[in-house]
Amino acid sequence: MLLWLIGAGVVFAVEMVPPFYTEATTGTRIVLILMHVVVAAVLVPVFGRRRPDLAA
Repeated sequence: MLLWLIGAGVVFAVEMVPPFYTEATTGTRIVLILMHVVVAAVLVPVFGRRRPDLAA
């Protein structure tokens, strides 16, 4: 579980860099950032849950 959270945090941090360097309007950048945050907020808890058959 900890490895998943660390990996997800690293991927999230890396994915947050491109919106700041794109040639786009401020509104577009805000929407890109919000989309990344929403996807992370959904995927991290869903995929981070332990499967009962893998619990140690």
